[in-house]
Amino acid sequence: VDPENASPLIQLGSYYLHVDMNGDAAARLAEAVELDPANLDAQELLGDAYYKQNDVNAAVMQWEYVKEKDPARKGLEAKLEKASREASVENNFSKSASSHFEYLHKPNINGVDLNKVLRILERAYREIGIKSGGVYPPSPIQVSVYDAEDFEKATLLGDHVGAVYDGKIRVPIRDKAGNILPEDELTRRLYHEYTHVIVRSWAGEKVPWWFNEGLAETFSNELGETELAVLREANAQGLLFKLAELEQGQLKKLDTDALHLAYQQAHATVGFLWGKYGVRGLSAMLENLRLDNSAEESLVLSYRLNYLLLEKEIAQTLGNTLAQR
Repeated sequence: VDPENASPLIQLGSYYLHVDMNGDAAARLAEAVELDPANLDAQELLGDAYYKQNDVNAAVMQWEYVKEKDPARKGLEAKLEKASREASVENNFSKSASSHFEYLHKPNINGVDLNKVLRILERAYREIGIKSGGVYPPSPIQVSVYDAEDFEKATLLGDHVGAVYDGKIRVPIRDKAGNILPEDELTRRLYHEYTHVIVRSWAGEKVPWWFNEGLAETFSNELGETELAVLREANAQGLLFKLAELEQGQLKKLDTDALHLAYQQAHATVGFLWGKYGVRGLSAMLENLRLDNSAEESLVLSYRLNYLLLEKEIAQTLGNTLAQR
């Protein structure tokens, strides 16, 4: 009706960003910027689209333009700081691709080792897609492959963190000694982070930490006897967390030991739900969260359990059902 009106293009670009259709988002937002260069919302969103496509330098240029025009713009300084830090690490990285993923990686990473990452993630795409009831996020999914030192520089996370998903899968392929990670460890880390991609694709940022991390652990790793022993001891001493305490992100809140316990408890909790209710319960939980129900409301609607009942179930099964799996 009005080919000169940029607003519908901005709205459509914003929607495409929300559902991770980043190429479509960039195309629509570039049109909007061409029509209305003074619209800083369009300019900033175009930077967001470039960033999500792993074109960090282009994103920084967009955001710096917006900052020049509006120095006090909320949230922009944090975006620029994060992207500039990543660009300083990834500036000389090469780009590769597989069927569903795009990769940034150091040029000196051996092709055989890089192919190992590609193969594992493509397998995760198929296997976790089936487990989750047929959820396949829009391609390409962005991945950055580092050595241990560059991973810490890019993410500011300590060596107790094995990988991270922050809209992109970020994983070190080498340890601090320069050794390539064993394939089983690399598989565990990549399956864990890819599960986060699935969860975000379905329910966005509305998923409680305990469910998000518990599902990623359940789909990537068995809860072993060592972990069960730690959980039994914590349960006996009354040290298990209340699930309400684990709704928000815990990575920067807890010390290393407490964080490990929180992960193990989340694993045990979601492992119990997955073992008893399978994909039906998972689908219901993510859908209820997507519809803006609270974490506990979604739990009740999906599993007919509130936090208190679920905590009691976990306490009762730590010594038997979980140990048998």
